Amino acid sequence: MRKQLQFSVYALLGLTLLFSACKKDEEVIPTENPFASFLADSTTVIEAINNDEDAYELGYEFTSSKAATLTELGARMPKAGTYQVTLWDAETGKSIVQANVTQSKDAMSASTSVAKTALTAGKYYRISVYSENKAYYEIYLKNTEQEVKAARIGMFPIVKGNITISNSFYSEDKSEYPNSQTDYFYGYPEFKIQF
Repeated sequence: MRKQLQFSVYALLGLTLLFSACKKDEEVIPTENPFASFLADSTTVIEAINNDEDAYELGYEFTSSKAATLTELGARMPKAGTYQVTLWDAETGKSIVQANVTQSKDAMSASTSVAKTALTAGKYYRISVYSENKAYYEIYLKNTEQEVKAARIGMFPIVKGNITISNSFYSEDKSEYPNSQTDYFYGYPEFKIQF
């Protein structure tokens, strides 16, 4: 009887420890990396442009169909290095958040966490990466040689998940709001958001 009681106590203690160690399922927060998903499409062509003479602030304008929180800024450039990535308010031209992103290998995506930044549904933002007198990417849709220019011009808007990329922009000075619209899509900066 004593052995049964001792066994029951140990069994109860073991079950208590087992159930107390189990945690409730943590809530999974949906995230999106819209530009990376666009580049993964089979119709997208990424071509490196070697440029060691000029530096540009290269990026694009986007809006979210839902309120979101930006958690990371990133970049993918042809050459390894540290690149400045900036999120801008498209209406005011003011910088909202900025980070240096270190890309340790050529042609590799890299990102860094930033202070959580609220994005308003329907509001336009621009994101840019400074090319640092290095190579950058020209991005266009796969097409025939004769139709490449038309493919570049006709690629907007790009809709991926809750994000719509409306146009491509650039400026010729570091930390200057990219206000010159272009039919060509250069860069590229990236971001990660949560809904």
